[in-house]
Amino acid sequence: MKKTLYAALLFYLLALPACSRADIQINEVVLSSATFEAGKAYEWVELHNTGDKTVSLKDYTLIWERKGEVQAYTIPSGTSVKKDGYQIIFLTGLDLVNDTANALYAPIDVSRKGGTLTLKDAGGATIDEMVLPA
Repeated sequence: MKKTLYAALLFYLLALPACSRADIQINEVVLSSATFEAGKAYEWVELHNTGDKTVSLKDYTLIWERKGEVQAYTIPSGTSVKKDGYQIIFLTGLDLVNDTANALYAPIDVSRKGGTLTLKDAGGATIDEMVLPA
């Protein structure tokens, strides 16, 4: 019984991270934007699914940290990225309603301060991170 439990636990620990990390990555971060969304110019992050299956981003978290300051945004239920697809998240610094099918609005304000942007899956495992210049 113990061997079966250990084998199952080992399988879980080895297989789940590969599955949960899927193929989502932080593809691009734009800190000085001329891109307008809803009449405003915001900084933004682009997530890319490099895999061959649609990936649900339900409960994934985008976290920005700099010198002890932390801001986080949990991606809402129903958000997914198709194979070889992209998802834009505008870093507004405001708590805006996600009112379009293609854009998300995170209350994260990096304001060209530098720091680290981290993407975590629903289980809290780090999927990707990017160091931002000040």
